[in-house]
Amino acid sequence: MNEFEIWVYRGLITALIIVLYYLFQRWIRRIDQRFDELIKAVQKQNEQAIRQSGEILNLTKRVDTCCKRLDDHSKRIRMIEMNQVKS
Repeated sequence: MNEFEIWVYRGLITALIIVLYYLFQRWIRRIDQRFDELIKAVQKQNEQAIRQSGEILNLTKRVDTCCKRLDDHSKRIRMIEMNQVKS
């Protein structure tokens, strides 16, 4: 091999390395963008879950309050019925 062929091969190898590096970078950027999208989606789901758990807690408290009120009303009705029976 003469010196010219060596320089041609070096040039081809360099060009190939540059092309592979560029393709690898694009591939890594796509993966990074997909991870960013996944992270944003997970954060959105977490925010919704937190908000919904708060809503569920409020609904549970309202149900408990309604149950207590029903118990109080039933006790009052029983007392009234008992007073009417005694009278």
